Formats: sequence, C-alpha cells, structure tokens
Amino acid sequence: MHAKQQKILCIIGGTLAIGGIVFHILRRRSKSHHNDPEPVEFSPKELKEVPLPSTPVQDIVSADAPVNVETEQTTDGKHVFENIGASILLPSHWKIAEDISPIPNVAMVSISNTNYSPKDGPGQMPGSSPVLVLSVEDNSLEGLDLEEFKEKSKQTAMQQMYMMTNGMVPPRILFDGPQSNGDFEMVLEYALETTMFQIRVINFITMHDDLAYVFQFMGNAEVFAAEIDSVREIVRDFRIVPIPSTGSASQARVSDAELGYSVDLPVNWIIESRKSESIGDFSRVLSCTTASPVKTERVELIKSSTGAFDEAALRSIASLDKATGITVLTAGKKGAKKYSLFLENGISVMEYKNVSAHHVLVLTTREFAVRITPLRAQKTIIKPEILYGVIRSLQSDAAETSAVYINNRNGFSFPIKESSRVVESRVGDNTVTFAPEGIRAELLESINSMKPNEQSFEPMPIFTVRCGDPSTDKDCEKTLEGWMARLRTEQSRGDVKMIDLRYDELNGSRCISFSQKEMQETAPGKKDEHQAKITVLVEGGVTFMLRWETATEAWRKFEPSLNRLLDGFSIL
Repeated sequence: MHAKQQKILCIIGGTLAIGGIVFHILRRRSKSHHNDPEPVEFSPKELKEVPLPSTPVQDIVSADAPVNVETEQTTDGKHVFENIGASILLPSHWKIAEDISPIPNVAMVSISNTNYSPKDGPGQMPGSSPVLVLSVEDNSLEGLDLEEFKEKSKQTAMQQMYMMTNGMVPPRILFDGPQSNGDFEMVLEYALETTMFQIRVINFITMHDDLAYVFQFMGNAEVFAAEIDSVREIVRDFRIVPIPSTGSASQARVSDAELGYSVDLPVNWIIESRKSESIGDFSRVLSCTTASPVKTERVELIKSSTGAFDEAALRSIASLDKATGITVLTAGKKGAKKYSLFLENGISVMEYKNVSAHHVLVLTTREFAVRITPLRAQKTIIKPEILYGVIRSLQSDAAETSAVYINNRNGFSFPIKESSRVVESRVGDNTVTFAPEGIRAELLESINSMKPNEQSFEPMPIFTVRCGDPSTDKDCEKTLEGWMARLRTEQSRGDVKMIDLRYDELNGSRCISFSQKEMQETAPGKKDEHQAKITVLVEGGVTFMLRWETATEAWRKFEPSLNRLLDGFSIL
C-alpha cells in the first residue's frame, strides 16, 4: 500500500497507539541494524531539544519527517509535556530518549533504560532491551470511548504481532480488562513466543478529553520480569495535566454567493455535495459526512426560502424522513440539559427517530436548519460545542463561492473541494496533511474491516504543510537566504538529492522551490518512483514548507490540481 495513503488511513482508522508502537519500534531497530533508519514524522515548531546540532534538511522536507513534542523538566524531576498534557516522573535508571511519531495525530515519547547498553538494542533479538513508550493519540476523529478504543486497538496489536512471524505464530493474550494504575484504567497484556525469540508486552490505557494515553512496555521474559516493577512505578506516578488553550485552530469555510450562505465547518468533515437539492418546500444546500469510519454521521445544511423555521416547518422536515417519536424544543424554553447550549442561545432543537431507528438531531436558527443523521451509530457523537460553533458561524450571504481550509494558529489557507480530506491533530498541530482527491473506498474498507488490503492501488496525491518558528525551533532558519545557503551546502555534500533548486515566486511572495524523486514500496515486493515538489516560504520569520507528492507516472494527471492548490495557497 502506498506509504502516504497508509499514514492517512492510520489516522482515519485511529489504530496505531497499542499495536503500532511495538511494530514501529521493532521495524526502526531492524532497519537501523542495516544502516537504513526508518523515517518518522515531525512538526518543526514542536521541536525544542534535538540531539544533533542541525537536523539535515532532508529530514525536514521529507514527507516522512519525525514529529517531536516539547518537554520541560521541573525542579522536582518531572518531565512535563504541555502540548500533550503529560507529566512523567522517572526512576534514576530511566531517561527520556527521544520524542517520535510515525503519523501526525499520535505523539510518542520513547523512554530508555540506562541499565542496558547499546549492544542490547538495535540489531539484537526483539526484547533483548526494554522498550517503554508513551503514546498520546487524538481520538476526536473517531469518537470512541475507552472500551471501544481498547478493543479496536487490540485488533491491530494482535494482527501486527501476528505479522512479525509471517502468520506462523499467533500472539497470546495474558490479561485484557479494567485495572487501576494511577490515571490509567485499562490493561492489555500479551506475549509472542517463537523458537527464535519471546517477547511480552503490557499496555496501560486511559482516555481524557478525547486523547487516548497509552504506556507500552515490551521486553523478553527476563527483561520484563526485571523491569516491570519500575515500569508500574512510572505509570502510577504519571499525571495528565491541562493542555494550554490555543483557541480555534482551524476551520473549513464554505461559501456560496448564489445560494446565499457561508458557514465554518470542522476540518475533518468531508464535503459530499454543494448542489442545491429540494427537500419538500426547502433546499439542502450543503451535505457533509464526518470522517470517522466507525461512527460516521451525515450533516446537512437546509435553507428556507420563506423565512425563519417554525415548529411546523421542523415537523415537515421530519415527516419527509418518515420520522417517529418527534420532539421539538423551541429556542428560549427549558429542555433537556444536553440541549441547553442551543436553547439558551436562540437555537431550536428537534429530535426524532428515522426508519433505521437512529436518533436524528435538527438545529435551527433564522432561515437555516442543520440536520445531523448518525449513519453507523444510534446517536450523534458530535460535541454540542462543535455544532454550536457551526450554527453561530452561519451567514445568509457570501461575497464569493468557495471552499477554503483556514489555519488560524499558523496563519495560512488553501482551497479544498468535495471528497477531499484534511488531516490535523491537537498533538501535531503544526503539520497539516491534505488528500485533495480523497481516499479510495477500497482502502477505507480495508481499515474498517481491520484486514489490510495489499493490492496496489493508484497512488493519490498528498499535500503537506509544515510550519516552523525559529523562536521555538533551533533547526528552523530565520530567513529564506538562510534556507538557501543550508540547502546548497547539503546538496554539495550529497546529503539531499534536489532537482532544479532555485529561488522562485508563489502568489507574489519570494520562495525556494525544488523537486525530488525516490523509489517507494507500493505493494509487497513492488517499488515505484514517486515525485515531489517542495516550496519553502518565510513570512514574518515563520517558515512554511509545502510538499506535493504523487507517483511519477501520475504526475501529469494531477499537476493541474497542484497548480490550482498552489495558486490558492495564502499566508494570512
């Protein structure tokens, strides 16, 4: 499967945290034994402590660059990671080794044990030295509760451990259920025993504010027995701490001058249709779906041409949906506590069951109604605050017809369209990944069924934006000239393979551009050439790195899409 598509699918599937950590660590160790390190993702602005004096530019512009998280050690010896809400107190023989992540919506903190020398690590048998990793996964896309997250992740863990032996030896579950360990509420423990090696893995799992926290410890039987007590001490001393609020990070703004509306949507909602369609006496002007493959919901914007929605109009919409059990709560009146945010702010609420017995929610204000229909669940999991934000943003006119992703934190925007997907996360908020052509249904079904499809699909283009600020990232250059000097130096050493490195212009702004080509695995035993165009801009001291990548054979097919995307890219 195409590597970049696999990353987005991992994000959509929300399945990395338990199973993928060990699998990822072991792959990295195996590859390091052959001097071919496993590439990992990174967000430049999140970097604070980097072991090398200057990270090679190749590791920054690559689509597989590492994601790092900021750490600060307090006077009492605790390591505090504010951007993921974690506080870790370590015994003397454990230390923070590196902060890594293979995909943008998971932050991973690797912790090493000083009692084990380097010879016990890379290139040796799995489990010969302890592996301890904290992962924090943004679960807001999936909306899973703790039990659901643990169960889905367990499937991935079992599958990936099974793959380690090419399907010859299945893993054995030793414990699976509730167990209190400090802030952690669940434990999953399993073992993989072969004639060549035996490893044992334990996961401590909890959920807080849609973030899934997982401490995972792995070692062979001897290592596990020697270190499990100190690992449990680390887990019990761990604390979830408040994450500083940064306000509204981003939104997808959809406007239509002809149909007369403008609305701000969560960026992970997928636009299905922007055509006007009749629903009785009303018009559906916008239809979206949420991106969760497990609890997908449809959200529709309905507009009345005869004025504000009243109770009769609401019941008319419900009757067209063959509704039963209709409940209408008029704005300003008291109702169920879960709807107080709407009723107290001038928004009427209707709830009913459709023919599938799913609970449909309709919210109205002025001439607009927003209908939320769960497709794979009984009730909506969208938070009231999110729906309120959508309703509050509604405007009845628009200066233009457009759909734009807007990143408020880093100050940039680019055009989006029907079926396209934006992937961002609270634990990787300085990296935004965009699939302009969406994700193929066959690949999504592969993730939904938890049965990876190893067919070779046509790789779709992936657009990535990374932002870096030299005030928080010592690897980030302050000027465009600084980047060019660094790129030329590394190019002269052969560190970075670049084609047509030059100063360029993007929408009136001076920039640097160059291209890259590399062979990538697209199916088992098959490699294809992929091509990427990289653009570097510096505005107000902040660096914006744009990368567009697809298969070389498909480059010409998708090049017009690249040009439209770059033409629409704007620094705010």
